[in-house]
Amino acid sequence: MTDKINSEIVAEYEKKKSQYAEWKMNYYTDSLPSAIQSKVNIVDFTVNCIASSFDGKVKELDNETISSELETLITNIAQLSKACKMAKIPSPTPRGGGSSLPTEIVNARNDAMQYCMDTLLPAFEQIFPVMGHIVRLPAGDDGMSYNEANKTAKDFLTRHLSNWIKPVTENAFRIHAKGYSQEELSDSDFLKENNMFNRAYLTTDSDGNFSTQVIDGVTVLNYERTMTNPAKKGGNS
Repeated sequence: MTDKINSEIVAEYEKKKSQYAEWKMNYYTDSLPSAIQSKVNIVDFTVNCIASSFDGKVKELDNETISSELETLITNIAQLSKACKMAKIPSPTPRGGGSSLPTEIVNARNDAMQYCMDTLLPAFEQIFPVMGHIVRLPAGDDGMSYNEANKTAKDFLTRHLSNWIKPVTENAFRIHAKGYSQEELSDSDFLKENNMFNRAYLTTDSDGNFSTQVIDGVTVLNYERTMTNPAKKGGNS
């Protein structure tokens, strides 16, 4: 056995573990379906066992042992991923290692962005010689005007359309994927504890499919919002 072979296997293990940890941070909740919860418990147990067996002794382990441990983890995560897919929840091991979103969510986001961009850009390009002098980039981008930073009307629209559309597509899906009950989403104490006031979440039909409607040829996702913070309306905190 060479250290190189050993380290490559450990790197693959660390990658899978990291993907799983990111998934758990973004999507894990105690209200997940029991079929998923049981598989989460199995993966957790596997990760803890591997961490215990490695415990700084990686170089002392033979290639076969490490490979076997990794295969067990991959198998258990694959079973969890299958359960997540059936429940319309992103996989713990997304392709490419990025943040995984269902195709219909990505398409809805992109189609809305493109529709708005195609409709608004001609008008914004006409007024941007003046508007680009008035509007400024965020402070983190030096706070210069768009003209000073050589930014275009398309840059301006891309930034702001994303800020408008992502909350009701990507972000709304992530709340849906948590599997919260309607009671939780209507409970002010729960919303306060989870910082979820005035947040959009996707709705589904009786078959569990995302509810949509077609507007001017564009398929848009239907969503509802949690209540606004009562404390900010003069109510009790």
